[in-house]
Amino acid sequence: RKRAKTCFFSRLVAPPNQRPSLELRFFLASAPPPRRRRSMSEPGAEKMLEALRRQPANLTCCNCMAVSKHGHGAVVMSVSGEPLGIFVCHTCKSASQSFSLLCKSVTMSYWKKSEVAKIKAGGNARVRSTWHAKLNDAERPQPGVSLQAAKDFVKACYLDRRWYDASAARAPATTTTTTTTPATTPAA
Repeated sequence: RKRAKTCFFSRLVAPPNQRPSLELRFFLASAPPPRRRRSMSEPGAEKMLEALRRQPANLTCCNCMAVSKHGHGAVVMSVSGEPLGIFVCHTCKSASQSFSLLCKSVTMSYWKKSEVAKIKAGGNARVRSTWHAKLNDAERPQPGVSLQAAKDFVKACYLDRRWYDASAARAPATTTTTTTTPATTPAA
């Protein structure tokens, strides 16, 4: 005789050699099917975000320069309505959240393609050239810094704009392109 599949609950209520009660069988049969994992984001947004996360400039925390082999798990999206889109370590994320800066988790948040596009337009390299333009390395927090030191840096940098360079912010983003000169043809 083929043995019927039983679940954990039926073994608790009925001994192994007896069938579960009718009420328990009805309860087990009426349970909803297991849920399938749905994507937490718009289609394609997570893939675009993962590609941005693994760019060389984004592998280091924008604030304390802590290096992550696979990219950091948090993004500071904006400050005072101005988009940032920087990848930061968990200590710097917590420091940013303490000042109500919008932070999102790379893996646990719902992502829209428009949000990922803002990160692509911003990113760690752009913020280092604008918000950290006048920052010297002695003033930057070191990896593994205390939460209070990270809060002090976030306040000075993003709220007080101590090292902000407005001229760099107005300048268009520079991209590395290869230009070729057209070959000259001899005039006939």
